Amino acid sequence: IAVLVGRLRTFAEDADVLFLLQRKEWGRSLTLRGMGYTAVILSILTVLIYAFLLPFLITLHGLTMSSVVSLAVFTLIWSMIGAIWRNLIEGRYRGWRKWLWKLLSTIILGATYVIPVIIFGADWLQLLLPIALGAVFLLALMRL
Repeated sequence: IAVLVGRLRTFAEDADVLFLLQRKEWGRSLTLRGMGYTAVILSILTVLIYAFLLPFLITLHGLTMSSVVSLAVFTLIWSMIGAIWRNLIEGRYRGWRKWLWKLLSTIILGATYVIPVIIFGADWLQLLLPIALGAVFLLALMRL
C-alpha cells in the first residue's frame, strides 16, 4: 500500500512554473521541501502499517524487531522511489503513454519490492544490500 500510493508533493501549481523558472534556487528549495514533506507523510503511513502488522509479523512469521524495522526502512525507500518516479512520469507523458508508463512502473516497483524479500529473506542483515541499492537509486531519482 505504502509503495503504490505515495505521491510527491511539490507545492508548485501550474501557474507557479513560469515564475519558478526565473528563480531556479526557489524551485530547488521548493522541491526539496516537498520531498521532505513526502518522506514524513510516507514515514507516518509506513509506521502505521507496520504497527498494525507487528503482532502478525512477530507471532505468525517469527520475525525479530530488527527484521521488522529493516522491512519498514525498505518499504519507506521504495515508497519514496515510487512517489518520485510517478511524479516524473506525470510531468513527461500525457494520455495513453502516461498510463502505460505508470502501469510499467507499478509492475517494476512491485517486483523489485517483493523479489528481494523472497530471495534474500526478511532478516535485517540480508536486507542491507537491497536497502543500500534502493537508497542509491532514490538519490539518483532525487537528482533528476
